[in-house]
Amino acid sequence: MNVARIAALLAAAFALGAPAAQAYECSISATPLVFGEVEGGERAQSSSATLTVVCHSAARAANIDYRILLDSADATSQRLQGASGEVVYQLFVSADGRQLWGDGSGAGTAISDSISLAPYSTSTRSYRVYASIRPNRLYRPGNYTSLLDVRLVY
Repeated sequence: MNVARIAALLAAAFALGAPAAQAYECSISATPLVFGEVEGGERAQSSSATLTVVCHSAARAANIDYRILLDSADATSQRLQGASGEVVYQLFVSADGRQLWGDGSGAGTAISDSISLAPYSTSTRSYRVYASIRPNRLYRPGNYTSLLDVRLVY
């Protein structure tokens, strides 16, 4: 009998000490950004990728404000690296290439939005990010890759 009481008291103590479950959670994913064959020359080469934010709510409704940040030291240029050198490109949140994507604190703009969720619901939002390789540069043939960090802050 005493053992059962101690076990019940320990279970109650652990239940009281456990943090409350978060009312919602969000995640982000991205499609690859592919330029294909880089030619260099007089015209810029462009591509785009899609960022997808998915948020789920628990038992309560939730209003979620969030920002999608490019976690880069320099929003004005990114670099693809390869055995043949590097290719410089830029990322934009606008299709016209006027609004650089960044963390919102310097040269680049963060993507900001909000989602309202009913209890036990899911919402998905997609955002297009545009990329452009600067013109008037000659690049050596080869395979180039880059890995960028994207942060979802909510």
